Amino acid sequence: MIGRYDGMQAELQLRTRLMHRWAQISEGVQSIETRESSTQAAGDVGEWLRRYGEALAFRDRGEILPKELENKVGNAPVAVMDALMSEGRQ
Repeated sequence: MIGRYDGMQAELQLRTRLMHRWAQISEGVQSIETRESSTQAAGDVGEWLRRYGEALAFRDRGEILPKELENKVGNAPVAVMDALMSEGRQ
């Protein structure tokens, strides 16, 4: 939701805890340029982020995660692991 606060435009996001986890990881592994463009992340990282989002949606709904999706999410690309373990953001 976008509104005004103290004369400035402000954004308020309502998320489940799992949605918030996905957003934090997504922001941590993508460059600022990718996050702020209208295009989605490409390659292995982009595919993994989409699969991870699907997996979290299953959990948010209380559904059992399909084994195939669990395997895909469990095998994060090296670029994702490097970004998550680095001290600074890109």
